[in-house]
Formats: sequence, C-alpha cells, structure tokens
Amino acid sequence: MKPGTFWRLTWRLELFTHLIPVPSAIYFSAVAGGFPENEFILAINVGAIGGGLVVVLGVIWRYFRLQSIERRVAALDAGSLDEARARRLKIEILRYPRDEAIVIILRWITGVPIVHILYIILNGLRISTHITIPFVFLLTTPISAVVYLFISEREVRPLLLRESLAHIHVPSDAIPKISYYWRILVSFLAVGSMPTVMLGYVLFAYVLGAMPLEHPLMHVAAIALMMFATILFASWVVVRAVRDGLSVTHGVLTKLGEGDLDVVSERTSADEMGDLDFHLGRVIEKLRSMYSEIRNLNESLEERVRSRTEELKKTLDDVQALKVQQDGDYFLTSLLLEPLASNNSSGSTVGVQFLVHQMKHFTFRKWTKDIGGDICIADRFELKGLPHTVVMNADAMGKSIQGAGGALVLGSVFHAILSRTRIVAGVQNLTPEAWLKSAFIELQKVFESFGGSMLASLVLSLVDEDTGLMYHLNAEHPGLVIYRGGEARFIPGREIFKKIGTNTGHDLGVITVDTFQLRPGDVVIAGSDGRDDLHVASAEEGGRIINEDMNAFLTSVEEGDGELDAIYRSLQRRGSFIDDVSLVRFAFKEDAAAEIQTDTTPVSEALSALRGRGDLRQAAAKAERLLIDHPHPVLYRQLLKTYIKLKEYAAACVPGQWLCLHHPRDLQSIFLASYAMKRTGEYMAAAEQGERIRTRDPFALKNLVNLADVYRLMGNRDRAGKITAEILVIEPQNHHALKLKSLL
Repeated sequence: MKPGTFWRLTWRLELFTHLIPVPSAIYFSAVAGGFPENEFILAINVGAIGGGLVVVLGVIWRYFRLQSIERRVAALDAGSLDEARARRLKIEILRYPRDEAIVIILRWITGVPIVHILYIILNGLRISTHITIPFVFLLTTPISAVVYLFISEREVRPLLLRESLAHIHVPSDAIPKISYYWRILVSFLAVGSMPTVMLGYVLFAYVLGAMPLEHPLMHVAAIALMMFATILFASWVVVRAVRDGLSVTHGVLTKLGEGDLDVVSERTSADEMGDLDFHLGRVIEKLRSMYSEIRNLNESLEERVRSRTEELKKTLDDVQALKVQQDGDYFLTSLLLEPLASNNSSGSTVGVQFLVHQMKHFTFRKWTKDIGGDICIADRFELKGLPHTVVMNADAMGKSIQGAGGALVLGSVFHAILSRTRIVAGVQNLTPEAWLKSAFIELQKVFESFGGSMLASLVLSLVDEDTGLMYHLNAEHPGLVIYRGGEARFIPGREIFKKIGTNTGHDLGVITVDTFQLRPGDVVIAGSDGRDDLHVASAEEGGRIINEDMNAFLTSVEEGDGELDAIYRSLQRRGSFIDDVSLVRFAFKEDAAAEIQTDTTPVSEALSALRGRGDLRQAAAKAERLLIDHPHPVLYRQLLKTYIKLKEYAAACVPGQWLCLHHPRDLQSIFLASYAMKRTGEYMAAAEQGERIRTRDPFALKNLVNLADVYRLMGNRDRAGKITAEILVIEPQNHHALKLKSLL
C-alpha cells in the first residue's frame, strides 16, 4: 500500500466531519433545542465526548481494515498470493469506499443517541431538547456518506493502479456497483437536505414562536455560511471524483493513441467508469493480441507468401493434372458414345433426324466435345418379313460423366438387342408388339441390376414402314408430339412407366404397348425433358423461374414448322437451357407422291355380295379372285368374317394372316384370325396373335377368353390359369372364365 494512505484518508475524512457536519449538528441542536445559556457549555462538552468516542471507534476500524489490506498487497507484490486470493483482495478494495460510507452512517446513528443519553444523565430529561434528533440525522448522515464515499474512492485508486493488481480481472457481477445516476442524485439530495432541514426548521419554529431568537439575522447568516461551505465542499468532492475517474480513462486512451499497447486498463471504481475501464482493458487485450499476430505475420510474411505460393502452384498443378485426366476420361467416354448414338435408318420410308445439345463441354488436346446423358438411336430391321424403323430417345439420370455412363450402358444394351434382331431368326419372327415389349424388359432388367443408382427415361417407337402404324412405349419421358397439317399435339398414350432401373415391382408380363396410325407426311417429334426445363426469368429474391408449361413445346414445334433447328431456336428464344436437351424427328413417307386413285367399283360389288343373303361360298370365291388384283383390307376383313360364318376356319386363316401382317391396326380382324387359327389347331399362331392383342388392349375380354382357351388346348395350364384370373378380376361373373377355371 502507498505509504501514508491511512493518515491522509483519516485526516481528510475526520477534518471534513468536524468542520461541516459536526458544527452544523451542534449549532442546529443548540439553536433548535432551546438550550438555556447555562446548559449550552454542557451540551458542547457532552457532544465532544460522545462524538470523540465514535470518532475513535471509526478510526480504529479504519486502521485495522487498511492494515489487513496493506499486508495482503505486500504479499501480492512478493508473489506469495495466488490469483484467487488476489481477486478477492481487489474486490475488497473496490468495496472499501462503500464500507466507509456505511460506517459513517453507523457512527451518526450511534453517536447522536450517545450524546443525548449523556446529556440526560447529567442534566435530566427535557423533551424539547431531544426532539431535534431525527433532524440531526437528516442534516448530517446523507452528506457525510456521500463525501466519505468519494474521498475514500479517490484515496484507494492509486492502490488499484499498482501493476500487481491492475492485471487482475474482476467480473462485474462480483461488485455491488453504485451507478452515477444514484451517486449524483444522492449527492444533490444530501447537499440540499442539510440547509433545507436546518433553515426550514428554524424559520418554521421561529414563526410559531417555539424558538425565540434574539438575533435572527446572525443565525440566518450562520446557516447561510454553513450552506455555502457544505455546497462548495460537496461539489468539489463530487467533481474531483468524476475528474479522477475520467483522468484514468483519458490517460489510458492517450497512451493507446500513441501506440502503447502495453498499457493496462482495469476497474478502479465500482461505477460506470469502472465498467468502462474494465471493457477498455478487454479491448486493449484484443488489440494487443491482434497486433502481436499481425507483427508475427509480417515478420514471416515473405516466407509465408513464398510457401503459400508454392503450395498454391502445386495445388494448381494437381488440379490441372486431375482436369487433364478428367477431360481424358470425358474424351474416351465421348468416343465410346459416338458409335452408339447412331442413325442407321437411311433408305427407309421413315426419315429420322437427331439434334443433341449436352450441357457439359470440354477440351482435350485439340478436340472440343460435349458429354451428357441424352442419347438418340435409330435403326431398321425386318419383323415377319416386313421392314420396321425403331427410334429411341433417352435421358440417363445424372450430370456429365454419370449421365454419360448411363447412356453408355443404355446404348450398348440396345445395340446388342438390335444386333440380335438381325441375326436371330426367332427374334425376326416376333410381332412388333412382342419385340418392343421384349426390348423394354431387357433394358429394365439390366438397369435394375444397378440397384437404383442408374436410371433413365426413354420413349421407344417402332414404325411399320408399310402401314405407318407406330408402336410406342414411354418410361417417364416427355410425350411424343405429332405435327400434322401445321398443327402440333401430343400423341395420347394409355400408360407411362417409371424410369427404367426403378424397381417398382411392376409385372413386366403385362406391359402394354400403345399404337398410333401415321399418315403420309406426318412428323413425330420426341425430346428429353431439357426441352421443357427452360430458365425463363429470375425471381426477385434471386432464384430462378423455370418453365412449367408443357404445352409451350407444342408452340415451338409449330413455330419451327416441325424442323429441329428451327424448333431449337424457338426454345432458345423462350429461355435458356439448364439441362441436356435432345430432339428426334421422324416422318412417315414425307416425300411420297400423292397416292393414285384406283377404281374401287369391283371391290364394292364384291363386298355387297359377301354381305348379301345369296350364295356366300360363290361370293367368297369371287372375292378371292378379285383380291389378286385388288388387295383391299376391307375386302379381306369381310372375307374373313364370311368364312367364319360358314365355319370354314382353314379358309378364314388365309385372309386373317394377311390382315395380321399388312393391316395390324385392326384388332378385331386379328382377334378373328386368332380364333380361326385356334379352330384349325394352329395354337402357336393363335396364341401369338392373342398375346399381340393383349399387349395393346389388356382389357379385351373376348380375346382373353380365347387366349386362355388356346393355352388350355396347348396344355399350358399355368398360362391359361393366369389369364383366366385376369378375366375374373375384370369381370368376376364371366361365365366363359368360370367354365375355363372349372376345366383347368
């Protein structure tokens, strides 16, 4: 502790007490208490004795309290005090000014009654003399507490600024703070209460005659002098306390402004200035830490820059090497995809064109290519001796290399199917429905083996080049569009399957195939979902607005007049692509000349004869001769019905087989042909045509009954039972199915 702190603090506090509060209390008691002249000296002596006793007790408390603090500060300076006890010591020093204020209040509370008790003992009880006790408390206690608080706080501040205590952190909640709001408010009340109580009581008592004064002006002058001295001294103490607190903070900020980051700022009072010093100290610590880190960084900056530059260069070299390797993988994959995404439909009556725009573009050495999951394949082969064109448009899920991997698998498997079709006679003898269904199932089985990690959407179309009948399947792919007579519309389909590779538990045995009859000049457009997923605008919050109108593509087809390049440009005008996009265009007999009109009068006459009630056998013979020069489908169909009516089933098979081959869109004729074949024992052919109808229309009950009966006659009871069960699901009381079930 700084030498002389106890004595300086004692004489300042006690001098103030005996110059202002004590004389004021004695004067007030003497004047207001109405002491006789012979008792005035006694009152002063009693006051001096009682007051002296209280002063001695207060000084003794102060001495031992400061001595205890001094010993622990010396121990802290010597390094023999741990941090926890050092923190408790600092908290005690910060609390000390408050304790001095409390002690002086207790001194007045005990001292005044002691004086009055001594006076009563020596002179007896007189009520008028002792009624001033509460007013003496109001005169002296508030001003004494305020002055003791500020003077004590100023005297212990140098102790808190010692280096050994300055760095000790004290949390705010550990100190009972007295805010400046209450300090100033209580100071004003204390300064005002002393003259107000004294002067107010004297004047009030004088007016009532309770306190006759021989020389009132003299007493007013004395009170005014006391008021002035009290206000002057209290104001000086308060202002000096505020100035001292500010000077500490100002000194810290001055050194900090000069660049001295070693300055320490810690709490030196239990008020807002102390909080300010505390937080300023935390800021200085952070600045010191940041400056130290920056200095260390600057000292090793050149080395760090060189090291980081080398690391960055190495990283960039590694990234470049990886990119070259990645681009090499992309290039190899694109080379593998090129022969798979082939159009081998040239020379057919179905003209096919592709347009593919993949989002991922890359450069490998001197080659610039793109890669993605969209793939288009077209080819032609014969089924039942008739030429067919197959067109596939697919979109393998995933970006860049992942999508390309799916397209690679898809293209490889599909080309294997095409190769098998060309070289295996049994496959070439399949019906278009059976071939399309078989190809779809094979693709599904291959992709299912990847456990859902590889999926693809596709639309698969097979066109009979002679008749223009298009068979098609859709696996969660955008729908086919027919462009006819300047108008574009979606081709209806009864069922859209999940993406291939999706394990949905779908019964692959009952996959249905849709058909659509093309006319000469018809154009069919297929495309991946990139044709619809266009970024058409930007949202206010920064997101993208994606086209959700699927019919907008129809408008682009019409604007482009069914030409791929023009359609693509129309889509670009609508928005920007955010996904791979592929378009396929195939047209049926687009350049064919107008069909020559032939005289159909003989055909009409033959039809009338077959539908009449005359000799049907003679009419049928005439129709067969006419068919040699006029192979008309309607005439074949009527001839088929006539032979079945005559129960000449072998003869009915001839026009029936022709209709199955050359007029496949007529399901009714195919059904009659299957029935005739069953009655002649050609069960394999009957089952083939029945399955054909079942693939296109799984709810045709007559066909299902006939087909189940065919399998029963063939001895294939399992197959017959399964189809019979299908009939009963559709129509539980179907008597044909119930009869078949009993036979099985």
